[in-house]
Amino acid sequence: MPAIQVSIDGEVVAALSTTGRDVVAVDIGGTRIDEYLATLNVAAGTYPEGGESSYLIWVDQRPLHTGQSVEISLRPNLVDSHPGKSINALYGENPCEVPAEAKSVDELIEELQQHPVLREGFAFTFASSAGTTYTGETSSTDHGFGCSVLWNSHNPEHARVSLRSYTLESLRTRSDGTSHVSERLSEGGSIRLAVAEIGA
Repeated sequence: MPAIQVSIDGEVVAALSTTGRDVVAVDIGGTRIDEYLATLNVAAGTYPEGGESSYLIWVDQRPLHTGQSVEISLRPNLVDSHPGKSINALYGENPCEVPAEAKSVDELIEELQQHPVLREGFAFTFASSAGTTYTGETSSTDHGFGCSVLWNSHNPEHARVSLRSYTLESLRTRSDGTSHVSERLSEGGSIRLAVAEIGA
């Protein structure tokens, strides 16, 4: 079974074997109101029928800065770089307080609109071993972006790659937003993404 390796500027920050796992996910994302330009998350889950599920985190909200390059590769015969941690191990037994009354999507979006905008938007430089190259940026109405590499045990020979941006309205309507890149990552392949602020 393949493994997913994640590097920042050539330094390996996580490697996860897919053996015995149902999902391995790498996510890079940011919004115009976040403190950091973007953050990196790496996690894996196991969800056996009739058994106990497991969700572990290898990289949790690691800040990324302008000029840093993240490389994600699907490689054979790697073992885990280090043990993953549960949410409880990272944040304690009660990682967040449950609100007395759940807020509606409209209320949550209204709260987001009250935050000061810290950046004009995001510019992307993307390249993959499959030959894809992409240079682009978010629109003036986009709130944020997300880049994901998702492997699952139903299609173990490849991982799905997606780079998208989204508006607050697309969050409200639960639509997909704008697709910048969508492709498959095969074993032995890799992608590389660098993010910068528009106008920086």
